[in-house]
Amino acid sequence: MKKLELMFVVVVALLGAAWAQEREAQPKWLVDLGYKPREVFPARIGRLGFPYLRVSINGEEIELPFDTGNMRRLVVSAQVAAQLALPVTGEEPSYDSSGALVGKWRVFRTDSVTALGRTWHDQSAAEADQPNLDGLLGPYYLLDRRFTLDYQRGLLAVSDSRIPANAPGEKFSLVPSKRLPGMLVVEGFVNGRKVLIQIDTGKSRTCVDRSLAIKLNLASNAHGYAVSNVHIGTWKFSVRSAREDNFSGISKDLPSPILLGIGSDVLPQVIMTVDYPRNTIHFLPAQK
Repeated sequence: MKKLELMFVVVVALLGAAWAQEREAQPKWLVDLGYKPREVFPARIGRLGFPYLRVSINGEEIELPFDTGNMRRLVVSAQVAAQLALPVTGEEPSYDSSGALVGKWRVFRTDSVTALGRTWHDQSAAEADQPNLDGLLGPYYLLDRRFTLDYQRGLLAVSDSRIPANAPGEKFSLVPSKRLPGMLVVEGFVNGRKVLIQIDTGKSRTCVDRSLAIKLNLASNAHGYAVSNVHIGTWKFSVRSAREDNFSGISKDLPSPILLGIGSDVLPQVIMTVDYPRNTIHFLPAQK
């Protein structure tokens, strides 16, 4: 074989090996769920275990947790609002998950918000009441799309295409809320009792409603309650210490109250796909 031909064969072999290595490094679900490379974004797992996204506000890039429990679209801290010189447009009451009034927060106006491959103009932003966080990005900006979150690899993929019919994982219908569009609620079981469960990436710990803890006689400890068996379909897990919470405020228009809130302490066990246009959620075991 001539020298030039030999070099060509070697180059092709090297390129083929590099291509195979790159394919192997990519998570399989990207292909199985039909995502294109331009639809995949970093989701750095940071403080409190939250997935952090790169968000540009008025051209300034900051990292904000992606919080599926945040129904306020965009939230920024007072420090970030001052740094970006965001104008105040008013005040709104702030309620906790029980529906109790906890105060008022200022509302700011932003010229532009860019995240996950899109830009929105003339957006409102509420003042954050979470200490030590620059703000939050809620699911409002994804209501016309589907997304997949992989904690293990720190990736969030977003697409407006239909999910493939043969997509892997278990599929469940979301329980819709007209008051709080985008809130992720599914039916599941806690120690054998059928309940509504909220999926909240903005919770650092899984939470249980006190009424359920009493009904199930859950063992208490210094930091909450032990929940021995939670399952949604075939996904099963336990929680050593679930924090007590009250979900009555966010459950008002649901067929029954939310009694458990799954947080970012448990969600890394699965690859979660939310298809808002088709009102479904899919769970696939995390691929390590």
